[in-house]
Amino acid sequence: MYSKRLEFESVPVKDATTPWQRADLLWSNGPRLKEFLGEMIEQTFAKYNAVAIGEFPNSPDFNQILPFVSGQAKLLSMVFQFEVSNIDHGLAYRHLAREWKLSEMKKYVDGYQKLVQGTDGWQTTYLENHDQSRSVSRYGSDAPEFRVQSAKMLAIYLLTLTGTSFIYMGQEYGAINVPEDYPIEQMLDLETKGFLREFHRVHGTDNKEMNKLAWAGIRLNSRDNGRYPIQWDDSEHGGFSTATPWMMANPHYKTVNVESQLNDPKSVLAFYKDMLKFRKQYRDLMVYGSFTMLDMDNDQTMVYIKGSKNTQAVIALNFTKEKVPFTLPSGLKGEAKLAVKTIPNSQDDVLEPYEGRVYLVNVE
Repeated sequence: MYSKRLEFESVPVKDATTPWQRADLLWSNGPRLKEFLGEMIEQTFAKYNAVAIGEFPNSPDFNQILPFVSGQAKLLSMVFQFEVSNIDHGLAYRHLAREWKLSEMKKYVDGYQKLVQGTDGWQTTYLENHDQSRSVSRYGSDAPEFRVQSAKMLAIYLLTLTGTSFIYMGQEYGAINVPEDYPIEQMLDLETKGFLREFHRVHGTDNKEMNKLAWAGIRLNSRDNGRYPIQWDDSEHGGFSTATPWMMANPHYKTVNVESQLNDPKSVLAFYKDMLKFRKQYRDLMVYGSFTMLDMDNDQTMVYIKGSKNTQAVIALNFTKEKVPFTLPSGLKGEAKLAVKTIPNSQDDVLEPYEGRVYLVNVE
């Protein structure tokens, strides 16, 4: 965003019902971006050998990113790309959510991972941040019967990809989006307020069907979902404070909170701790390993192989609420041994709803 395009051309009209259109492609990746970044890095970060992390929206092609994160360029250490985190955002407004397919996500993930294969560049892996809502609600299911296994499956995804992993506050205990009866007045994000004001201008305030659509989109994608108070326990305000916080706590704090998981070995929090240890133990595969996505067009499961020398890892993730048949890929370098499984009693040839597994090959 540092470098602006000075032609000041009009943006394409993607939603004819409103005079306000997204201008993403016109305010990102401007012609002097490398020049300005280089000046900033030279005069600040470089003096302290500090890590510099950038945000790169509208840049799905890793060839666009590599010139900024290669070691030779000496610009950014790594960047956040937005294609996965924006995958369900509407064309004109993020809040008018669109349907998406897992094959789309797999295409982006495959591109992200190619950034670090055979190059001197580096990558981030993330699902949540202060500008996004909760990953369980978006990529898995926050229904009570699926919430825990969705959170664990997504933890496997996050912590088996090559790059530096970022875990956002609350993600480690499986925080979810606000419920349907959460007061809309408590949503404070200016982008959300602006969307709602414009939505009501176009559709009116008394259109129940359209208001329901708007609220569903806000609940799914409003940034407020990543900004409500951390749920420490089941006391008032989720134990965040005895004073009234800036916004109402997510009512789910009664059942989804840190204290309830601290001594539960089957909790999401415990699983994140175990997966972080696993990632460090097998860092050659998980942090630095090569990446091969399998069955790219499959919209139910994401299966990929990590590799390092003669060792491999097979990661299998079910992104649906259905049972899905599963077979280990052929051509592995040895016998695949189960190392991580989110649902202990599942059958070998079936992935349970939102189940995740990790198999290791030739690893002692």
